[in-house]
Amino acid sequence: MNHLPNSGEPAPQASKILLVEDSFENRDMLTRRLQRRGFTVCSAPDGSTGVAMSVSEKPDVILMDVALGEMDGWQATRLIKSDARTSNIPIIALTAHALASDREKSVAVGCADFDTKPVDLTRLIGKIQGCLTSEPEDKGQLHQHDNVAPQEQLEECSAVSTIASIDPARALTGSVRDFFELQGTDLMARVGPFYDWQDLRRQRRLWPYSKATQKAPLAVCTAHDDSGSGFTGLNFGTQDYLGLSSDPEIKEVAKAVIDEYGVHSAGSSALAGNTKYSLRLEKTISEFLNLDHTILYPTGWAAGYGAIKGLVRPTDHVVMDGLAHACLQEGAYSATRNVRLHGHLNLDSVRRHLRRIREKDTANAILVVTESLFSMDSDTPDLQALQNLCREYKATLMVDVAHDLGAMGPGGRG
Repeated sequence: MNHLPNSGEPAPQASKILLVEDSFENRDMLTRRLQRRGFTVCSAPDGSTGVAMSVSEKPDVILMDVALGEMDGWQATRLIKSDARTSNIPIIALTAHALASDREKSVAVGCADFDTKPVDLTRLIGKIQGCLTSEPEDKGQLHQHDNVAPQEQLEECSAVSTIASIDPARALTGSVRDFFELQGTDLMARVGPFYDWQDLRRQRRLWPYSKATQKAPLAVCTAHDDSGSGFTGLNFGTQDYLGLSSDPEIKEVAKAVIDEYGVHSAGSSALAGNTKYSLRLEKTISEFLNLDHTILYPTGWAAGYGAIKGLVRPTDHVVMDGLAHACLQEGAYSATRNVRLHGHLNLDSVRRHLRRIREKDTANAILVVTESLFSMDSDTPDLQALQNLCREYKATLMVDVAHDLGAMGPGGRG
Protein backbone atom coordinates (compact mmCIF):
# COMPACT_ATOMS: atom_id res chain seq x y z
CA MET A 1 0.00 0.00 0.00
CA ASN A 2 1.55 3.28 -1.08
CA HIS A 3 1.66 6.59 0.77
CA LEU A 4 -0.56 8.51 -1.60
CA PRO A 5 -1.67 12.12 -1.48
CA ASN A 6 -5.14 13.00 -0.40
CA SER A 7 -7.40 12.95 -3.48
CA GLY A 8 -8.01 16.65 -2.99
CA GLU A 9 -4.33 17.58 -2.91
CA PRO A 10 -3.42 19.80 -5.88
CA ALA A 11 -0.65 18.90 -8.26
CA PRO A 12 2.57 20.94 -8.10
CA GLN A 13 2.10 24.09 -10.15
CA ALA A 14 4.99 23.42 -12.54
CA SER A 15 4.28 19.73 -13.13
CA LYS A 16 4.18 18.79 -16.81
CA ILE A 17 3.48 15.19 -17.82
CA LEU A 18 4.23 13.60 -21.17
CA LEU A 19 1.83 10.71 -21.82
CA VAL A 20 3.00 8.22 -24.46
CA GLU A 21 0.02 6.01 -25.36
CA ASP A 22 -1.06 4.59 -28.73
CA SER A 23 -4.76 4.19 -27.89
CA PHE A 24 -6.61 7.45 -28.57
CA GLU A 25 -9.36 6.54 -26.10
CA ASN A 26 -6.94 5.75 -23.29
CA ARG A 27 -4.79 8.80 -24.09
CA ASP A 28 -7.77 11.16 -24.15
CA MET A 29 -9.32 9.81 -20.96
CA LEU A 30 -6.13 9.84 -18.87
CA THR A 31 -5.15 13.28 -20.19
CA ARG A 32 -8.47 14.77 -19.10
CA ARG A 33 -8.34 13.07 -15.68
CA LEU A 34 -4.82 14.35 -15.00
CA GLN A 35 -5.68 17.86 -16.22
CA ARG A 36 -8.58 17.97 -13.77
CA ARG A 37 -6.02 17.31 -11.01
CA GLY A 38 -3.99 20.34 -12.06
CA PHE A 39 -1.29 18.75 -14.22
CA THR A 40 -0.22 20.08 -17.59
CA VAL A 41 -0.36 17.15 -20.02
CA CYS A 42 1.09 16.73 -23.50
CA SER A 43 0.72 13.43 -25.33
CA ALA A 44 2.39 11.32 -27.99
CA PRO A 45 0.72 8.52 -29.99
CA ASP A 46 3.84 6.40 -30.48
CA GLY A 47 7.35 5.76 -29.17
CA SER A 48 9.32 7.81 -31.68
CA THR A 49 7.11 10.87 -31.16
CA GLY A 50 7.45 10.39 -27.42
CA VAL A 51 11.26 10.42 -27.67
CA ALA A 52 11.17 13.64 -29.71
CA MET A 53 8.69 15.32 -27.33
CA SER A 54 10.80 14.41 -24.30
CA VAL A 55 13.37 16.86 -25.72
CA SER A 56 11.03 19.54 -27.06
CA GLU A 57 8.49 19.59 -24.19
CA LYS A 58 10.92 19.04 -21.27
CA PRO A 59 8.30 17.22 -19.12
CA ASP A 60 8.75 16.65 -15.39
CA VAL A 61 7.49 13.05 -15.65
CA ILE A 62 6.83 10.69 -18.56
CA LEU A 63 4.06 8.06 -18.48
CA MET A 64 5.17 5.39 -20.97
CA ASP A 65 2.84 2.67 -22.26
CA VAL A 66 5.10 -0.32 -22.93
CA ALA A 67 2.92 -1.93 -25.62
CA LEU A 68 3.32 0.62 -28.40
CA GLY A 69 3.75 0.07 -32.14
CA GLU A 70 6.97 -0.27 -34.13
CA MET A 71 8.99 1.23 -31.25
CA ASP A 72 7.72 -0.13 -27.94
CA GLY A 73 7.84 1.74 -24.65
CA TRP A 74 11.00 0.05 -23.46
CA GLN A 75 12.89 0.98 -26.64
CA ALA A 76 11.69 4.57 -26.29
CA THR A 77 12.77 4.63 -22.65
CA ARG A 78 16.28 3.44 -23.55
CA LEU A 79 16.63 6.28 -26.06
CA ILE A 80 15.36 8.87 -23.60
CA LYS A 81 17.71 7.63 -20.88
CA SER A 82 20.69 7.60 -23.25
CA ASP A 83 20.24 11.29 -24.13
CA ALA A 84 21.97 13.66 -21.69
CA ARG A 85 19.19 16.21 -22.25
CA THR A 86 16.47 13.85 -21.01
CA SER A 87 18.23 11.20 -18.93
CA ASN A 88 17.06 12.67 -15.60
CA ILE A 89 13.36 12.71 -16.50
CA PRO A 90 11.62 10.00 -14.42
CA ILE A 91 9.60 7.54 -16.49
CA ILE A 92 6.67 5.49 -15.17
CA ALA A 93 6.01 2.36 -17.22
CA LEU A 94 2.35 1.49 -17.81
CA THR A 95 1.23 -2.00 -18.80
CA ALA A 96 -2.07 -3.86 -19.09
CA HIS A 97 -0.77 -6.87 -17.17
CA ALA A 98 1.20 -7.11 -13.90
CA LEU A 99 3.87 -9.64 -14.87
CA ALA A 100 7.19 -9.95 -13.06
CA SER A 101 8.97 -9.95 -16.41
CA ASP A 102 7.47 -6.53 -17.27
CA ARG A 103 8.64 -5.15 -13.94
CA GLU A 104 12.14 -6.55 -14.45
CA LYS A 105 12.36 -5.16 -17.97
CA SER A 106 11.21 -1.75 -16.74
CA VAL A 107 14.00 -1.77 -14.15
CA ALA A 108 16.54 -2.80 -16.78
CA VAL A 109 15.74 0.10 -19.13
CA GLY A 110 15.78 2.70 -16.34
CA CYS A 111 12.14 3.34 -15.44
CA ALA A 112 11.64 5.11 -12.13
CA ASP A 113 8.30 3.44 -11.50
CA PHE A 114 5.80 0.88 -12.80
CA ASP A 115 2.00 0.73 -12.77
CA THR A 116 -0.78 -1.34 -14.28
CA LYS A 117 -3.76 -0.50 -16.47
CA PRO A 118 -6.64 0.18 -16.18
CA VAL A 119 -5.17 3.09 -14.23
CA ASP A 120 -6.01 3.59 -10.55
CA LEU A 121 -5.73 7.39 -10.66
CA THR A 122 -5.12 7.92 -6.95
CA ARG A 123 -2.32 5.37 -6.96
CA LEU A 124 -0.81 6.74 -10.17
CA ILE A 125 -0.81 10.31 -8.86
CA GLY A 126 0.96 9.05 -5.75
CA LYS A 127 3.67 7.57 -7.95
CA ILE A 128 3.93 10.77 -10.01
CA GLN A 129 4.33 12.78 -6.81
CA GLY A 130 6.95 10.31 -5.63
CA CYS A 131 8.93 10.83 -8.83
CA LEU A 132 8.65 14.61 -8.54
CA THR A 133 9.98 14.64 -4.99
CA SER A 134 12.73 12.02 -5.42
CA GLU A 135 16.35 13.05 -5.50
CA PRO A 136 17.89 12.85 -9.01
CA GLU A 137 20.18 9.97 -8.07
CA ASP A 138 17.17 7.93 -7.06
CA LYS A 139 15.54 8.28 -10.46
CA GLY A 140 15.93 5.34 -12.81
CA GLN A 141 15.53 2.77 -10.03
CA LEU A 142 12.12 1.18 -9.75
CA HIS A 143 10.50 1.92 -6.40
CA GLN A 144 10.25 -1.33 -4.51
CA HIS A 145 6.85 -0.49 -3.07
CA ASP A 146 5.10 -0.43 -6.44
CA ASN A 147 2.15 -2.80 -6.63
CA VAL A 148 3.35 -4.56 -3.46
CA ALA A 149 2.26 -3.36 -0.02
CA PRO A 150 5.40 -2.55 2.07
CA GLN A 151 5.68 -4.63 5.20
CA GLU A 152 6.24 -1.64 7.46
CA GLN A 153 3.07 0.04 6.21
CA LEU A 154 1.05 -3.13 6.63
CA GLU A 155 2.33 -3.59 10.15
CA GLU A 156 1.30 -0.03 10.82
CA CYS A 157 -2.19 -0.82 9.51
CA SER A 158 -2.54 -3.94 11.64
CA ALA A 159 -1.36 -2.06 14.73
CA VAL A 160 -4.19 0.46 14.50
CA SER A 161 -6.50 -0.36 17.38
CA THR A 162 -9.49 1.81 16.66
CA ILE A 163 -11.24 2.96 13.53
CA ALA A 164 -11.08 6.55 14.72
CA SER A 165 -7.28 6.53 14.53
CA ILE A 166 -7.22 5.53 10.83
CA ASP A 167 -6.94 8.25 8.23
CA PRO A 168 -10.09 7.71 6.10
CA ALA A 169 -8.18 8.54 2.91
CA ARG A 170 -5.90 5.52 3.44
CA ALA A 171 -8.88 3.21 3.03
CA LEU A 172 -9.24 4.51 -0.52
CA THR A 173 -5.68 3.69 -1.56
CA GLY A 174 -4.28 0.48 -2.95
CA SER A 175 -5.70 -2.19 -5.22
CA VAL A 176 -6.09 -5.97 -5.35
CA ARG A 177 -3.42 -5.79 -8.07
CA ASP A 178 -0.91 -4.74 -5.39
CA PHE A 179 -1.02 -8.29 -4.04
CA PHE A 180 -0.84 -10.10 -7.37
CA GLU A 181 2.76 -11.19 -6.78
CA LEU A 182 3.31 -12.35 -3.20
CA GLN A 183 6.77 -12.72 -1.68
CA GLY A 184 7.93 -15.19 0.97
CA THR A 185 8.34 -18.90 1.58
CA ASP A 186 5.36 -19.30 3.95
CA LEU A 187 2.33 -19.71 1.68
CA MET A 188 -0.15 -19.01 4.47
CA ALA A 189 1.63 -16.16 6.26
CA ARG A 190 2.37 -14.12 3.16
CA VAL A 191 -1.34 -13.49 2.50
CA GLY A 192 -1.60 -11.67 5.85
CA PRO A 193 -0.91 -8.21 4.39
CA PHE A 194 -3.74 -8.70 1.90
CA TYR A 195 -6.22 -9.37 4.71
CA ASP A 196 -4.86 -6.41 6.70
CA TRP A 197 -5.62 -4.20 3.69
CA GLN A 198 -9.07 -5.78 3.38
CA ASP A 199 -9.84 -5.03 7.02
CA LEU A 200 -8.73 -1.43 6.64
CA ARG A 201 -11.30 -0.97 3.88
CA ARG A 202 -13.90 -3.08 5.67
CA GLN A 203 -13.72 -0.90 8.78
CA ARG A 204 -14.70 2.05 6.61
CA ARG A 205 -17.45 0.04 4.91
CA LEU A 206 -15.55 0.22 1.62
CA TRP A 207 -15.02 -3.50 0.99
CA PRO A 208 -17.23 -4.29 -2.04
CA TYR A 209 -16.87 -8.09 -2.23
CA SER A 210 -18.37 -11.25 -0.71
CA LYS A 211 -21.91 -10.00 -0.19
CA ALA A 212 -24.55 -12.68 0.38
CA THR A 213 -28.16 -12.32 -0.71
CA GLN A 214 -30.73 -13.33 1.87
CA LYS A 215 -33.49 -13.97 -0.66
CA ALA A 216 -33.74 -14.48 -4.42
CA PRO A 217 -31.40 -12.17 -6.41
CA LEU A 218 -34.17 -9.98 -7.79
CA ALA A 219 -33.87 -6.39 -9.04
CA VAL A 220 -34.31 -5.26 -5.42
CA CYS A 221 -32.96 -7.63 -2.82
CA THR A 222 -31.69 -7.93 0.74
CA ALA A 223 -28.09 -8.93 1.39
CA HIS A 224 -25.42 -9.11 4.12
CA ASP A 225 -21.82 -8.05 3.73
CA ASP A 226 -19.12 -10.39 5.02
CA SER A 227 -19.10 -8.66 8.40
CA GLY A 228 -22.78 -9.54 8.88
CA SER A 229 -24.32 -6.10 8.30
CA GLY A 230 -27.58 -6.26 6.38
CA PHE A 231 -28.92 -3.87 3.76
CA THR A 232 -31.56 -3.68 1.03
CA GLY A 233 -31.18 -1.99 -2.33
CA LEU A 234 -31.09 -2.15 -6.11
CA ASN A 235 -29.12 -5.17 -7.28
CA PHE A 236 -26.43 -4.00 -9.72
CA GLY A 237 -24.22 -6.99 -8.92
CA THR A 238 -26.33 -9.68 -10.57
CA GLN A 239 -25.32 -11.54 -13.71
CA ASP A 240 -28.86 -12.86 -14.13
CA TYR A 241 -29.62 -10.26 -16.81
CA LEU A 242 -32.83 -11.92 -17.97
CA GLY A 243 -34.15 -12.76 -14.51
CA LEU A 244 -34.37 -16.47 -15.38
CA SER A 245 -33.26 -17.68 -11.95
CA SER A 246 -36.64 -16.66 -10.51
CA ASP A 247 -38.85 -17.39 -13.51
CA PRO A 248 -41.80 -19.45 -12.14
CA GLU A 249 -41.92 -21.87 -15.08
CA ILE A 250 -38.18 -22.57 -14.96
CA LYS A 251 -38.34 -23.16 -11.21
CA GLU A 252 -41.12 -25.71 -11.64
CA VAL A 253 -39.14 -27.60 -14.30
CA ALA A 254 -36.03 -27.54 -12.09
CA LYS A 255 -37.99 -29.04 -9.19
CA ALA A 256 -39.32 -31.81 -11.40
CA VAL A 257 -35.83 -32.67 -12.71
CA ILE A 258 -34.45 -32.78 -9.14
CA ASP A 259 -37.21 -35.22 -8.20
CA GLU A 260 -36.18 -37.43 -11.14
CA TYR A 261 -32.35 -37.11 -11.06
CA GLY A 262 -31.43 -35.72 -7.67
CA VAL A 263 -29.32 -32.57 -7.27
CA HIS A 264 -26.25 -33.69 -9.21
CA SER A 265 -25.37 -35.80 -12.24
CA ALA A 266 -22.71 -37.59 -10.16
CA GLY A 267 -20.14 -37.64 -12.95
CA SER A 268 -18.25 -35.70 -15.58
CA SER A 269 -19.58 -35.38 -19.12
CA ALA A 270 -16.53 -37.30 -20.40
CA LEU A 271 -17.80 -40.42 -18.65
CA ALA A 272 -21.43 -40.69 -17.58
CA GLY A 273 -22.26 -37.20 -16.35
CA ASN A 274 -24.53 -36.18 -19.21
CA THR A 275 -28.27 -36.49 -18.83
CA LYS A 276 -31.03 -36.47 -21.40
CA TYR A 277 -31.87 -32.96 -20.21
CA SER A 278 -28.35 -31.57 -20.54
CA LEU A 279 -28.08 -33.03 -24.05
CA ARG A 280 -31.44 -31.54 -24.93
CA LEU A 281 -30.30 -28.15 -23.65
CA GLU A 282 -27.13 -28.32 -25.75
CA LYS A 283 -29.20 -29.15 -28.83
CA THR A 284 -31.67 -26.34 -28.12
CA ILE A 285 -28.87 -23.78 -27.76
CA SER A 286 -27.23 -25.01 -30.98
CA GLU A 287 -30.50 -24.63 -32.87
CA PHE A 288 -31.09 -21.17 -31.37
CA LEU A 289 -27.66 -19.97 -32.52
CA ASN A 290 -27.58 -21.99 -35.76
CA LEU A 291 -24.41 -23.82 -34.64
CA ASP A 292 -23.30 -27.41 -35.09
CA HIS A 293 -22.30 -28.06 -31.47
CA THR A 294 -22.70 -26.65 -27.97
CA ILE A 295 -20.79 -27.72 -24.84
CA LEU A 296 -22.18 -26.96 -21.40
CA TYR A 297 -19.79 -25.85 -18.64
CA PRO A 298 -20.74 -25.60 -14.96
CA THR A 299 -19.99 -21.84 -14.82
CA GLY A 300 -19.27 -18.97 -17.17
CA TRP A 301 -15.73 -18.70 -15.76
CA ALA A 302 -15.11 -22.36 -16.53
CA ALA A 303 -16.39 -21.87 -20.09
CA GLY A 304 -14.01 -18.99 -20.82
CA TYR A 305 -11.03 -20.77 -19.30
CA GLY A 306 -11.84 -24.21 -20.67
CA ALA A 307 -12.58 -23.19 -24.25
CA ILE A 308 -9.13 -21.58 -24.66
CA LYS A 309 -7.32 -24.32 -22.75
CA GLY A 310 -8.99 -26.97 -24.92
CA LEU A 311 -8.09 -25.32 -28.23
CA VAL A 312 -4.62 -23.88 -27.69
CA ARG A 313 -1.39 -25.86 -27.46
CA PRO A 314 1.97 -24.66 -26.04
CA THR A 315 3.40 -23.72 -29.45
CA ASP A 316 0.30 -21.76 -30.48
CA HIS A 317 -0.32 -18.04 -29.96
CA VAL A 318 -3.11 -16.02 -28.32
CA VAL A 319 -3.78 -12.36 -29.16
CA MET A 320 -6.27 -10.94 -26.69
CA ASP A 321 -7.89 -7.62 -25.82
CA GLY A 322 -6.12 -6.12 -22.80
CA LEU A 323 -9.45 -5.78 -20.96
CA ALA A 324 -10.65 -9.33 -21.64
CA HIS A 325 -12.14 -11.10 -18.62
CA ALA A 326 -9.80 -12.79 -16.14
CA CYS A 327 -11.08 -16.27 -17.04
CA LEU A 328 -10.00 -15.72 -20.65
CA GLN A 329 -6.58 -14.43 -19.66
CA GLU A 330 -6.02 -17.25 -17.17
CA GLY A 331 -7.04 -19.82 -19.78
CA ALA A 332 -4.61 -18.33 -22.28
CA TYR A 333 -1.64 -18.19 -19.90
CA SER A 334 -2.30 -21.77 -18.75
CA ALA A 335 -2.27 -22.98 -22.37
CA THR A 336 0.77 -21.19 -23.83
CA ARG A 337 3.45 -18.68 -22.96
CA ASN A 338 2.83 -16.98 -26.31
CA VAL A 339 0.16 -14.54 -25.12
CA ARG A 340 -0.04 -10.96 -26.36
CA LEU A 341 -2.51 -8.37 -25.03
CA HIS A 342 -3.49 -5.74 -27.59
CA GLY A 343 -4.81 -2.25 -26.91
CA HIS A 344 -8.48 -2.20 -25.99
CA LEU A 345 -10.57 -2.31 -29.20
CA ASN A 346 -7.44 -1.23 -31.11
CA LEU A 347 -7.48 -2.88 -34.54
CA ASP A 348 -4.07 -1.44 -35.46
CA SER A 349 -2.62 -3.09 -32.36
CA VAL A 350 -4.22 -6.41 -33.32
CA ARG A 351 -2.76 -6.18 -36.82
CA ARG A 352 0.73 -5.43 -35.48
CA HIS A 353 0.66 -8.47 -33.21
CA LEU A 354 -0.63 -10.76 -35.95
CA ARG A 355 1.90 -9.50 -38.45
CA ARG A 356 4.83 -9.95 -36.05
CA ILE A 357 3.72 -13.49 -35.19
CA ARG A 358 3.32 -14.55 -38.81
CA GLU A 359 6.68 -13.02 -39.76
CA LYS A 360 8.32 -15.56 -37.43
CA ASP A 361 5.84 -18.45 -37.25
CA THR A 362 3.76 -19.73 -40.15
CA ALA A 363 3.26 -23.24 -38.76
CA ASN A 364 1.31 -22.78 -35.53
CA ALA A 365 -2.19 -21.51 -34.79
CA ILE A 366 -3.25 -18.08 -33.56
CA LEU A 367 -6.39 -17.55 -31.46
CA VAL A 368 -7.70 -13.98 -31.34
CA VAL A 369 -9.91 -13.45 -28.27
CA THR A 370 -12.36 -10.63 -27.56
CA GLU A 371 -15.73 -10.01 -25.95
CA SER A 372 -18.85 -9.00 -27.81
CA LEU A 373 -19.76 -6.58 -24.99
CA PHE A 374 -17.25 -5.45 -22.38
CA SER A 375 -19.47 -5.16 -19.32
CA MET A 376 -17.26 -2.81 -17.29
CA ASP A 377 -16.80 -0.31 -20.13
CA SER A 378 -20.03 -0.98 -22.06
CA ASP A 379 -18.29 -0.93 -25.42
CA THR A 380 -18.05 -3.40 -28.30
CA PRO A 381 -15.41 -4.43 -30.86
CA ASP A 382 -15.72 -4.29 -34.64
CA LEU A 383 -16.25 -8.02 -35.05
CA GLN A 384 -16.34 -7.94 -38.85
CA ALA A 385 -12.99 -6.14 -38.98
CA LEU A 386 -11.52 -8.60 -36.48
CA GLN A 387 -12.79 -11.51 -38.55
CA ASN A 388 -11.22 -10.01 -41.67
CA LEU A 389 -7.87 -9.66 -39.89
CA CYS A 390 -8.09 -13.28 -38.72
CA ARG A 391 -8.69 -14.47 -42.28
CA GLU A 392 -5.78 -12.35 -43.54
CA TYR A 393 -3.33 -13.84 -41.02
CA LYS A 394 -4.83 -17.34 -40.82
CA ALA A 395 -6.03 -16.92 -37.25
CA THR A 396 -9.20 -18.05 -35.47
CA LEU A 397 -11.53 -15.57 -33.77
CA MET A 398 -13.11 -16.47 -30.42
CA VAL A 399 -15.83 -14.18 -29.01
CA ASP A 400 -17.04 -14.27 -25.40
CA VAL A 401 -20.76 -13.45 -25.56
CA ALA A 402 -21.45 -13.71 -21.83
CA HIS A 403 -22.87 -10.20 -21.50
CA ASP A 404 -25.07 -9.83 -24.57
CA LEU A 405 -26.37 -13.28 -25.55
CA GLY A 406 -30.08 -13.42 -24.88
CA ALA A 407 -30.30 -9.71 -24.14
CA MET A 408 -29.16 -7.99 -27.36
CA GLY A 409 -29.35 -8.41 -31.08
CA PRO A 410 -32.13 -9.86 -33.28
CA GLY A 411 -34.12 -12.34 -31.22
CA GLY A 412 -31.57 -12.09 -28.40
CA ARG A 413 -28.91 -13.88 -30.43
CA GLY A 414 -26.22 -11.29 -29.63
